[in-house]
Amino acid sequence: MPLYPIQTFFSQVKLGEGGRYIEWDGEIDFCADALWFEAHPNDNLLNPSTTEFV
Repeated sequence: MPLYPIQTFFSQVKLGEGGRYIEWDGEIDFCADALWFEAHPNDNLLNPSTTEFV
């Protein structure tokens, strides 16, 4: 049994200022851009390890 029920955890999420991130009571936050770049590492033009610049 989980220590903290998942439904309770996700019911507490809030949108941050301007809708650019999500947060839980100011302790955990996820930036929209950071999440996108995590999912698409080869599309990050600021990352020097990308294969080529467009």
